[in-house]
Amino acid sequence: MISSDCITSMAQQIGEVPGVVGVTVGGSRARGDAVEGSDVDLGIVHDGTLDRERLNALVAQWSSTEAAVGEPGSWGPWVDSGAWLTVDDSPVDWIVRDLTRIDLAWQRAEQGAGTFHPQPGHPFGFWEPSYCGELALALVKKDTEGELVARQQRFASLPPALRETMVARLWEADFDVDVAEKGVRRDDRVFVSLTCAHALLICAHAIHAVDDRWATNEKGLVAAAAALPHAPTDLASRASAVLAHADLSAIVTSCRELVQDTRRALEN
Repeated sequence: MISSDCITSMAQQIGEVPGVVGVTVGGSRARGDAVEGSDVDLGIVHDGTLDRERLNALVAQWSSTEAAVGEPGSWGPWVDSGAWLTVDDSPVDWIVRDLTRIDLAWQRAEQGAGTFHPQPGHPFGFWEPSYCGELALALVKKDTEGELVARQQRFASLPPALRETMVARLWEADFDVDVAEKGVRRDDRVFVSLTCAHALLICAHAIHAVDDRWATNEKGLVAAAAALPHAPTDLASRASAVLAHADLSAIVTSCRELVQDTRRALEN
């Protein structure tokens, strides 16, 4: 597994590229639960003048497999761009982030905007405030002017308006369940599963908001919500069971019960 010293050295070199404001480590490395084979997520925050040619020279230096940082938007409108490297036989993801977009996401979050945007790789949608959550939860490896640490302090808690928005969106979970009933009548398992999964993720976001915790990805979101104080009892196992029912009516009924239990848990 790639060493911490290697990650630090890589981050320091990236930080010298013109336009780079700072470099962070996110994901399992930041949480402290990385295991053998875990990806290394390096966030490369720039000021809009990123020297991609210099950055790609470093990609060639570090990666044992062919990789390159693409142009803005090459990974989709919200994930933006980056590169998948292999370093010391470990997968290392360089993820490019524009500081201006991070700041705009914070301004919108302060106004209560919690928009989900279409984005490849994010079937639930890319949650715009996650730009701020990524930085708030990351380990800062390079921060020449102190820009990232200053924002980490500012982003330590979700803005009150954003928390209210995400809790209020529980109506979407109710609507999902109602709409899923139509899929039952058509014997449409894919539609029923999709709408109920959406309802469960809306619940997970609401729980994170009430407990003032950032959500940065739909992957693992329900399990993370289950560990929070306002989660209903056995959230993770019950959510898994919802989609495991053979009978479509049972999926909808159990999902509705879990949405209702989530609402009650959030009111306590």
